[in-house]
Amino acid sequence: RATGVTTWVDGGSTGAGTFEGMREWVLSRSRVRMYAFLNISAIGLMYLRIGELNHLAYADVDAAVGAGRDHADLIVGIKVRNQLEVVGDAGVEPLRRAVRAADALGGRVMVHCTNPPVPMAELLALLRPGDVVSHFLHGRGHGILDERGQVRREVRQARERGVLFDVAHGRMHVKFPIARAAIAQQFYPDTISSDLTLGGSAGCVKDLPTTMAKFLTLGMPLPEVVRAVTATPARVLGRAGRLGTLAPGAVADVAVFRLESGAFEFEDAHGERLTGPRRFVPELTLRAGEIWWRRA
Repeated sequence: RATGVTTWVDGGSTGAGTFEGMREWVLSRSRVRMYAFLNISAIGLMYLRIGELNHLAYADVDAAVGAGRDHADLIVGIKVRNQLEVVGDAGVEPLRRAVRAADALGGRVMVHCTNPPVPMAELLALLRPGDVVSHFLHGRGHGILDERGQVRREVRQARERGVLFDVAHGRMHVKFPIARAAIAQQFYPDTISSDLTLGGSAGCVKDLPTTMAKFLTLGMPLPEVVRAVTATPARVLGRAGRLGTLAPGAVADVAVFRLESGAFEFEDAHGERLTGPRRFVPELTLRAGEIWWRRA
C-alpha cells in the first residue's frame, strides 16, 4: 500500500500441483488484487537449488491446461523459467510445452530468459504476439545485445510482431550497462516490474517506485515509465480499460507520487551503482475508490 501498488502478479511460484494452495492461503486472503502466471512445471518453485524442470515430466501440458481452466479467474498465462540451470539438457522443450498449454488456454506465455540454454533468436522464434520476455536486461549468458552493444535484429523483430519485454528486476536480473544501452537505442521496457521477493526488498530492488526511478535515471522518458507500470501491464493481464487507467468507468485504483529532486543512489543486480536526480515518493493510494494509504 505504501508503494502505490494495488495489483500484484505472481510470476510462476506455483504449478498445477500446487496452485490450489496458493489460491487458498495467499491469493484469496490478500487485500491486494492478485493474479498469477502458472508455472509449466507442475511442482512450481519448491526448492530453488534444484530446478523445477530438472525432470522434463514435470512440464505437464495437460495438468497446466486443467489448472488454467479451473482457475481462469486468477491465472493469466503460463510461466516457464528457460534458464540453463533450470532446464539443463531439455533446452527449449519446456518453452515449447508452455506455448502448447497457453495455446490451449488462449493465453500468454511469460518466459524467464536469464542465462538461456540457446541464443535469443532461437528462443524468440517460439514466441507469439502478446507473449512476454521476462528479465530481458539480465546480463548473464545470451542476451538482447550483440557484440557491438546493439540491440539484436531478432529482438527488434520480435517486438515488431508483438512480443513484449518485461524488466522483472529481482535480485539477479538487471544490469545497468545493458539497460542503458537499450534505452539509448530507444528500446524501452514494455513493462517495468520489481520481481520482488523477501530478499529483494532488503537488497537492490527495494520496491516498484525505486525500480521506476532507476529507469527514469537511465534515460527512459517519464510518460513511458508511467505507461510501463499502468496501461501496458493491464493489457498483459487482459484487463485493459478496467485497470491501469483513469478513464471513466475503470476501477478507481490511483497512486499519487511526488517526484522528488536530489541525489539518490540506485544499485543493479550486479552491484553497480548510479546516482539519479529524481525519485518517486508515494503520497496516496486509492484501492477501488477508497483511501488505502496516505502519507502522514
